[in-house]
Amino acid sequence: MEIAACHIQQSKEQEDNSEEEVEHEEEDAAEDEGIPMIFNTGSRFQVMRDENGEPNCVAAKGSRMKNPEGIVQDQQLLDYLCEELIDNIPEWSQLTIFTEHKRNGQIFRSHPEYKESGVWKDWVSVEFGVGRKHQEVACHIQAFVDLRELPAAPPLMIAGTNKIPPGSYAVVEYSEQDDREIASELWLPIKKEVATLKPELKRKYHLVDVEAFAAPLVVVPDIGGAPNAYFQLKEPRRGWSKLYSRFIWSITKEQLANVNSDSEESSSSEDDDDGSAVESSGSDSSDTQEE
Repeated sequence: MEIAACHIQQSKEQEDNSEEEVEHEEEDAAEDEGIPMIFNTGSRFQVMRDENGEPNCVAAKGSRMKNPEGIVQDQQLLDYLCEELIDNIPEWSQLTIFTEHKRNGQIFRSHPEYKESGVWKDWVSVEFGVGRKHQEVACHIQAFVDLRELPAAPPLMIAGTNKIPPGSYAVVEYSEQDDREIASELWLPIKKEVATLKPELKRKYHLVDVEAFAAPLVVVPDIGGAPNAYFQLKEPRRGWSKLYSRFIWSITKEQLANVNSDSEESSSSEDDDDGSAVESSGSDSSDTQEE
């Protein structure tokens, strides 16, 4: 898959500062100003079209992450941001994307190279609809965008139909349950929505309001399966204790049932043996009396 390198010239002093320091500075500033702990943070990148009109990104001005020239963004993600957002907002020639979103103590990350340790992109359960139409969808976070300063007119239209009001959003990939796989007591097989799988994987992105975030999810790739196949732990972290308690208790009940069944079979076998012995003894006695 093609990727676009993010290049920027920074001083040695800036490169020596870590992303973690920036995070704490922003948290402290927010607390001092009495701002609710719901905001975008982490590393920041500027997405724009380069002099050749191709989607590209650079580390945001003033960013102090280490080795920014070695951090790359998915080219398909940059294409989406340029085609669906930047090209449709005449007042904007570039767009800032963030790698973290914090909500009252919960951190959601989507970093292409978190502290030089590899990709860290969280999954989240997103709520859609109300009442009977309410549902939660497992979404893979790809980036965070701040559209609170979005011009009121003309309205931003995504995919030509969905009107996007000003706000803070996450770029995500949707998923759905994979009925071809058998679910277990703990895991639910899911598959990402994609445009195409062959001859190459082409992703589908969506904008979701971060206010629709319900809970973080635990999702792992299906090693050896399709590139869009995953397994989702059925319960979010807050329900893990109950989930595992039910799982262990179900195993315990099954083991107890097997033990009781074996005990009954053993008891029945002993009764049969005793009966055979009595009949044999009675037969011998009768034969002796006749003699």
